[in-house]
Amino acid sequence: MAFHKKKRTTVVVMILLLTAFVGIQSSAAASGDSPVADAGGPYVAEEGSSILLDASGSSDPEGDSLMYRWNIDGMWIDNYYYPYMSWTWYEDFSGTITLEVSDGTSVDTDTANVTILNVPPQIYFVDGPCEIDVGAEFFLFVNFDQIPGSRSQMPSLDTHVATFFWGDETSTELSLEAGEFWANGTHVYETEGMFHIMVTIVDSSGGEAVAGWEVMVGSLAPVDAGPDGVVDEGSVFCSSGFILDADSPTYSAVVDYYDGSPIESLVLNEGNTFDLSHIYSEDGMYTLMVTIFNEGIEYGSDTATVTVNNVAPIIESVSVSPHNPYRPGEIFELNGVFSDPGVDDTHTVTIEWGDESSTTYDPELGDTEIHGSHSYEDAGEYTLTVSVQ
Repeated sequence: MAFHKKKRTTVVVMILLLTAFVGIQSSAAASGDSPVADAGGPYVAEEGSSILLDASGSSDPEGDSLMYRWNIDGMWIDNYYYPYMSWTWYEDFSGTITLEVSDGTSVDTDTANVTILNVPPQIYFVDGPCEIDVGAEFFLFVNFDQIPGSRSQMPSLDTHVATFFWGDETSTELSLEAGEFWANGTHVYETEGMFHIMVTIVDSSGGEAVAGWEVMVGSLAPVDAGPDGVVDEGSVFCSSGFILDADSPTYSAVVDYYDGSPIESLVLNEGNTFDLSHIYSEDGMYTLMVTIFNEGIEYGSDTATVTVNNVAPIIESVSVSPHNPYRPGEIFELNGVFSDPGVDDTHTVTIEWGDESSTTYDPELGDTEIHGSHSYEDAGEYTLTVSVQ
């Protein structure tokens, strides 16, 4: 009998507890006081950076504890009784997230705008040979990352395209999946030369990183005097060149323009490049030579060809005396001045008097004045023509 009495008492207590719980629920529902969700925001960050989602502005009118959960990218994440949650997007994003709060009976939701900015890739280093033979396979390695320090975490979800511009008007393009941070390009050069290679890494959102590399193909002279050039006489010829081994600070350089002018010293810029500037005063074809010295000992030389075009002389002015009208038999004087940037050019002056007679003479070198005299036998109107060649 004692056993049955104890069992019966236990059942009664349970019924009373359930009844009390239901009563509380009914009372809360009847009051209509639901919690208020506050998702915070708007949130702005770069991909790969942690964002602290802040729901601390949420409240419950009756002071009940709240449970929190977030809907991010269509997935619900429970955060239990904590109003703060750290979240990281590994790809650029623009949209909304949803917060849901519950007091155990009622729920409320709120949204917040989120903008995640793309981070361009970063190239850490480029590696490959600096010299290679013509026809040999050339390998170039590029190491990059999308989010600094992400390799110990989840990598960026961006895909990438790596393009190698080989400097000989050809290129190679590689498609890389998310999480691939090495781009390995290969190429075969068919001609000798110094080739400037450019590598670009572009992510799927348009972010770009650029790096360069130089390779010497074949056996080249240790100095490059620059390209051949064409210039008009009297104009400035400008060009530039470089020393292939640009590591030593002990170089010096001179240039001989081979037009009779003195040999000139060259100023070496950073990286041991140099600039050429010279005025050729006479037309012709010239072969300039740049010579490099290392600690006073000749290290190497290279040449470039400059073609200097002739420029026709220009008649600056012409005057006559005495003034019109003239009488037949009277001496008529003509004077003028011409110019020519070719200071070593010789010239021929011709004056056609308009009466089927003319005067031709060769002025001395450096003489740019025009002189002539004439008398007309018959009255009339005459047209004079002056030419210099």
